[in-house]
Amino acid sequence: MNSQESPRQQHAIPWIVLGTILVYAVIFCTLSAVKLNLHLYNALDLGIYNQVFWNSVHGNLFGMTIHPQNYFGDHFEPFIFFLLPVYGLFQHPLTLLILQTLALASGAWPLYRIARRSIGVRYAALIAILYLANPFIQNANAFEFHMLPFAVPLILWMIDAYMQKRYRTFLLLMIISLLVREDVSLVVIGMGLLALVERRTKSWSLVPIIAGLVWLGGSLLFISSMNPDGVYKFFSYYTPGSSESSVLQSFASLFPKFISLGNLALLFALLLPFLGIPLRAPRMLIPGILVAGELFLTGFTELILKTHYSVLLLPVLFVATIEGVRSLQERPPAFAKFLPHRNAFLFGMLGMTSLYGILTFSPLPELVHTLLTYPQRAEVAAGLDNALQQTMPADKIASGFSLLPDVSGRSNVYSLHYAYTGTRQYSDQPYVIPQDTNVLLVDLDDFIIYHLQSFNITPYARARDTGAGRIRALITDGGYTPVAVHNNSIVYRQHASSQSITTPLVETSASLPADFTPIHIVVSPELTVVGGKPVETQDAGIYGVRIAWKVDSEIRTSYQFLFRIRDAAKHIQYEKMFPMGNGIFPTTEWRMGTVVTTTHWLSVPNGIAGYTAEIQVIDIKGYMTLDGLRTAVPLITSQREIGPAVPLDIF
Repeated sequence: MNSQESPRQQHAIPWIVLGTILVYAVIFCTLSAVKLNLHLYNALDLGIYNQVFWNSVHGNLFGMTIHPQNYFGDHFEPFIFFLLPVYGLFQHPLTLLILQTLALASGAWPLYRIARRSIGVRYAALIAILYLANPFIQNANAFEFHMLPFAVPLILWMIDAYMQKRYRTFLLLMIISLLVREDVSLVVIGMGLLALVERRTKSWSLVPIIAGLVWLGGSLLFISSMNPDGVYKFFSYYTPGSSESSVLQSFASLFPKFISLGNLALLFALLLPFLGIPLRAPRMLIPGILVAGELFLTGFTELILKTHYSVLLLPVLFVATIEGVRSLQERPPAFAKFLPHRNAFLFGMLGMTSLYGILTFSPLPELVHTLLTYPQRAEVAAGLDNALQQTMPADKIASGFSLLPDVSGRSNVYSLHYAYTGTRQYSDQPYVIPQDTNVLLVDLDDFIIYHLQSFNITPYARARDTGAGRIRALITDGGYTPVAVHNNSIVYRQHASSQSITTPLVETSASLPADFTPIHIVVSPELTVVGGKPVETQDAGIYGVRIAWKVDSEIRTSYQFLFRIRDAAKHIQYEKMFPMGNGIFPTTEWRMGTVVTTTHWLSVPNGIAGYTAEIQVIDIKGYMTLDGLRTAVPLITSQREIGPAVPLDIF
């Protein structure tokens, strides 16, 4: 039963929907700009896509060097062709993020069209608003840049054409949707299965099924042929370390992965914003069955909810919600038959769950907090800004996570984390940074990431004892010297001895350097701080210090340290974690009987009067997670302070 609206409402409501779409677009374009400016896109993908787009508009179609092959060796996404003209006008990572935001925002309109035929204009508008308020749509928007979000409006338009039985339009939208990525074919196959269940003609059922199967199989074969290892490497999501053949051979062993507490939690979380209403229209869930199976096989419960992985399923859930609402209108359950204003109550409940989702699981609260604290956040990012200023457009760069998007608009750029692990993504083959790479942008925070990842991620676990040595060898063999150091950032330039910083970042000796102030503070069972000296800096906001550590016994723990600022009342006003030995020389490699000298240029926040500085050696355990802005951050599960803090004003 459709709601009855006056002609005035019929005219005004579509404009309300368009206005809400515009508000969403402004909010998430703002989020994208803020996050990019603070160097918070640190999960690799934006950097990869920006290089692919940049190379493509400069004549090297789908070329990239972050992964050592054409991009089609990762995914088959010819839809990129449609976006290249826009990127060609504005060649910047923010262009991609804005396009992604507009794509996701535009999905509200075909959803509104679908809903207004089933439940009326007024409730259709509410469905469109609920779509824009959905935390999983917002998380996909906030995480990184991907092509999958572009499938969302296309799938909704395709479903719209299906429901109106406009076959040619459906066929065209099906073809365009398939161009987005190889796994969109799972939705297309699902559409054919829906037509089969609804007993439509073979052109509606067999064409999508056959087209989806052929496209999926052909895409996987093509991707494998473009990949240096000759495999579709993302099969490792489902059976780690596997290839296509082993996945198919062990399909029976995959079945138990479907039935797990993680998948039950995932299903509950996905249905919660919809109050489970899609279950009232099980037939409309058919297009999402294969996608759901794919997600269940990964075991990525948290990642699916916080990133782009769920986007192929969300259009299906929204359309099923529309049909479920219509079912509730036409055949309400017994307990609701006598409930006054049933529709208002239902959408009020949907609105409350959406608000709950926004407050607890969307990026919007963290965006508000970031905007309110932007000056402080920008101050923290100053070291990365300083590193960027040392680069030139012609440089060939190997970069840490945080700066990769900023420097990816060039022919040659590489990721230092692969140099650390020593292997390519999901491969045992070596990752090679060419000798003509002339700049290294080292982010010390990455070494803390490597340390935490070593507890549960195989490539990092394998590199625990060798990764830092590979980075040192890269620096030494490549003739790199540090030319700029600022807080957590070190810029190395090849053959730049005239510009290089003369104070060594790390060095070992048999005794305390003669010009150091001698002290004796035992900071761990294996380490004693035996001296230090200040380092002059040109920036009043940088605290420069050299510290001498005597190794009293073998160290089996990779320690980190906290740099703390206390105010005049001795309250901690600022605290930041750094890797010992500047990451490239971890404590597990410090030899008994030697004195290891480390040099640090540490940023002091503005506005702290009469402060004192100290360092505290710590041992940490934890893992990486995604924060409110869907930036990868450490989650420390165990932090043990080792020995007393070392006051730096005694040097």
